[in-house]
Amino acid sequence: MNQLTTDIQPDIARKPFVLATDLDGTFLGGSDADRKALYDWIEANRDSVGLVFVTGRDPEFIVELTSRQGVPRPEFVVGDIGTTIARVTAEGHVEPIPDLEHDIAVAWGDSGDR
Repeated sequence: MNQLTTDIQPDIARKPFVLATDLDGTFLGGSDADRKALYDWIEANRDSVGLVFVTGRDPEFIVELTSRQGVPRPEFVVGDIGTTIARVTAEGHVEPIPDLEHDIAVAWGDSGDR
């Protein structure tokens, strides 16, 4: 197992269920009651449920969303239209994973800012 694999293989790798979801119209969609039921279920089952947001949104949006709007905090985010791959800390900070982002930057000719 290489260092990168070891570094990014947290508890989520041992969870039997991982939900990787878009946000707009999906995870943030539905009625208030439906969202509350889903979010409460995720929080009540954190030992067995992992959460990953796959979104075009930027990390600042994710921090705001999870810290002030009652949305469960994901363990990982694939954001900025796929140019950011990050771990989300227990404190809610988004920490990019440079080794994974580097390969994307090279493949895209470092055009993420465009």
